[in-house]
Amino acid sequence: MTTERLLTTLLPLCAGVEEDIVRDFVDRMDPDYFDRFQPGDIARHIALVGRLDPDHPCQVAVTAAPEGMFDLVVVAYDYFSEFATICGLLSSYGLDIREGGIYTFTERTDAPGGFSPRPDRSPASLRPRPRGKAGLTRKKIVDVFRVRPMLDTAFPPSQQRRLAEELTRMVTLLDGNRFQDVRRVVNRRLVETLGRSRSAFTDLLYPIHIHFDNDQSPTDTVMDIRSTDTPAFLYAFANALTMRGLYIRKAQFEHVGAELHDRFYVRGRHGQKLQDPAEQQELRLTAALIKQFTHFLTWAPDPAKAIEYFDRFLDRIVEEAHGGKTLAFLKNKKTLALLAKLLGTSDFLWEDFLRR
Repeated sequence: MTTERLLTTLLPLCAGVEEDIVRDFVDRMDPDYFDRFQPGDIARHIALVGRLDPDHPCQVAVTAAPEGMFDLVVVAYDYFSEFATICGLLSSYGLDIREGGIYTFTERTDAPGGFSPRPDRSPASLRPRPRGKAGLTRKKIVDVFRVRPMLDTAFPPSQQRRLAEELTRMVTLLDGNRFQDVRRVVNRRLVETLGRSRSAFTDLLYPIHIHFDNDQSPTDTVMDIRSTDTPAFLYAFANALTMRGLYIRKAQFEHVGAELHDRFYVRGRHGQKLQDPAEQQELRLTAALIKQFTHFLTWAPDPAKAIEYFDRFLDRIVEEAHGGKTLAFLKNKKTLALLAKLLGTSDFLWEDFLRR
């Protein structure tokens, strides 16, 4: 459907929303988004976009879905590590993410030749403040989740409001480039939730199969991920990609039986595709290990400190050992549990070690 036909359909459904907001949404939203959603859903998402401004950078809508599940929509300005943050908070509220997708605006093509050098989900400090209507030209996201409360977990309206308020607080921190503070809060909340069922995680080191494809998209590397479902999988894996400096522009995820089928559209630190086979293999190893390590944070006195040092620890191992026996050693669940305790204990010990 052409842009003008979309506008002809959507504008009557978006009463109360300024026309330039609707046009900006239609012009810049990922084309796959319009294939997935019906006009009524799109109009509701645009209404949430219309409520965004620099003082209110996030809007959340929750509706009941069949079989005791809920549909949750997060509309916000675009920030680095935002998807991981949202997934972590959902898991910390005892919500199992069953399926969904995330969609991101394209950059405005103000640069010569229509090319924008800025990467997706870039930190706020890298974005110029827009002129004219506050927030209109900023990149935005629409993240849609179908979630199911875990056993012994309720999700009443009061809990829904608390989640929306906390998401807004975290997005506000992201707007201030306080990425470590956000990761610290999310990890601590998540560890409290996982800690109530610690015994459930001791044997859950399932393999992760990752396939890279650079032909499907002209701008992104497509990562197809298959793994047995484990609690907080999406957060753990998205956080692992973020910690490795990857930008997640788009994603689709669903359960097929007991297995997760996820697809991520990603770019490297400088907005480039991941073309180097060695870089891809390194990412397979390190992202999988960070994902597995997340489940052992319940053993760490300081979870945020533990995962930060583990990421730096992996950098040293990859640099000096080239994957080898050391990475194989780290795949042992007892090793990960021990490291969670050690890495979350002493600043001096690990900062001194990592400087060597």
